Amino acid sequence: MTIGIEANLKWANASSSGSERRKGESLGFRTMVSSKVRYGLPSLFFVVGVWAAVQIIVGVTSAAETSDILTVWGGSAYEDIIFVIAVGLPILLLEYAGLAVPMAIVFLAIARNYKRASYEMNIMNIGTEFGGVRMIRRAVAPALFSVSTSEFLKGWIQSSVFALSDVPAAMTAMYDISLTLIASLLFLVVALPLFSATWVLNDAGIVTHLKEDKMRIRQCPDMQGVGRWVGNTLGGYALIAFPLAMFVTQFWDPYVLQMREPTPSNLLTSFLWILGLPLLVMAFIMPVVAVNEVSQKRIRKRLTAYAVRLGATVVLKRRVEKVDKPEVLVKKRPKELAEGILEAEEVVEIVTSAKGVKTYKRKEEKKKPAKKKQ
Repeated sequence: MTIGIEANLKWANASSSGSERRKGESLGFRTMVSSKVRYGLPSLFFVVGVWAAVQIIVGVTSAAETSDILTVWGGSAYEDIIFVIAVGLPILLLEYAGLAVPMAIVFLAIARNYKRASYEMNIMNIGTEFGGVRMIRRAVAPALFSVSTSEFLKGWIQSSVFALSDVPAAMTAMYDISLTLIASLLFLVVALPLFSATWVLNDAGIVTHLKEDKMRIRQCPDMQGVGRWVGNTLGGYALIAFPLAMFVTQFWDPYVLQMREPTPSNLLTSFLWILGLPLLVMAFIMPVVAVNEVSQKRIRKRLTAYAVRLGATVVLKRRVEKVDKPEVLVKKRPKELAEGILEAEEVVEIVTSAKGVKTYKRKEEKKKPAKKKQ
């Protein structure tokens, strides 16, 4: 398999003409421009979301008799919130820089040991396109995870950090929403390292797939990214916990325990905030998503190097399509190698490293002394 990949790669490089190279340079220029443009929508989402979150929290604190949140430096409520956000965003970025790759390596080791019996781990040469909408969608799972788990922190925030007195009755609903929002942003510090590790694993193209001998069994082919495997576990909890948490926060507590009147306007507000709270939390994740896009190549090299130590090499994407002639597969293989996220030198480096690891292991096995006969 390794020899075939190297041969096809050499064939693809040798057959490229000058006109094809010029087309590639033009395509690269267009890709570069589009890669900058794709940050526009996430940037707008970040600015609007953070501004809305600040206005909500400041609106509640300004209406209360005790409106100073951080009493240690005597600033206004607005200054307090700006200070917390100015400190919190760099903390999230530092967490990504220091924890994303180590957590990804831990997940790789877990997946390798958990699936060792039936699955191989390899590196797939995945596609390169990733637009602004996908960048925003990447923040959905950690936002739902944080909002779902924020109930654990609300009591502590209400008694210590966000202890306001004499909140007007008209602002009671917004006070509860602000509590949930602040608790979600605090829990984001715990949730983001877990989910950012799944991002870098997905971007590196590290997958697990059934071993060749397992394909003889009557079962469907199973190939899944390691990041998606971990993300499905975390996201599954969020999808179950989020509606339960929102039911308790937006309906059970206010209308059953607090006996608030369920007027149409109050119910509409509750329904709107079930959608609005995750969107506000998602806005704070956008800078980390953008940094992940910029750091992709450097992080991919670190993760693929570790995957190679676990025995991984490069595999091609499987396409579900009708094949009329067997020769079609031979013609498409070099093209697949040239279209993925991995560059040519990366493919050669991974394949060569994987061959070296396998050769070293074979030598070590030969050096083992034979068992003595009893």
